[in-house]
Amino acid sequence: MGIDLGRMNDAYLDASRTASDAEKAHWARVAENVKLFTDDPEVHVAALFHDLIEDGYMTSHDVVWVGSERVLDLVLTLSRKNTETYAEFIDRIAADSLDAKYIKMADLMDNMTRSGEGISDEKKSSLHKRYKKAMATLVMSLV
Repeated sequence: MGIDLGRMNDAYLDASRTASDAEKAHWARVAENVKLFTDDPEVHVAALFHDLIEDGYMTSHDVVWVGSERVLDLVLTLSRKNTETYAEFIDRIAADSLDAKYIKMADLMDNMTRSGEGISDEKKSSLHKRYKKAMATLVMSLV
C-alpha cells in the first residue's frame, strides 16, 4: 500500500501540534537533506517522521495509518531503544538498510550544523564529537 498524502499530512499536523518550532524545523530540514541521497518518497516521509515516535509525538499505529509499513520500519529503526547506548544505536543503524543510514546521516548533518542553541560550549563540543563519530561509523558502513 502506498503513502496516503492526506493521512500523512493529518498525522504530521496532529503530531506537530505540541512540538516546538525548532523541532518542526529540524524534522523538515532532515526530510530535505535526505533528498541529497534518494528520490524515494517513503524515505522522505520516514525522514520527516524520524523523531516522532522516539519523542512521543506519534505511535506506531499513527505511522501505519499513513499507509506504509516500510515508513514504520524505518522510523522504528531510527528510534533509539531505552536499553541502547548511543554507540549501540548507531551500530544498529549502520548494520541496517541503506535508507536508514541515509536518514540518520541527514539527521546528523542537521545536528552538526544547527545544534547548540542554548547550551554551553563544552556541551556543544561534546555533541559535535559524538555526531562526527556517528557519521564516520555510518560512512564506513557504506563501503
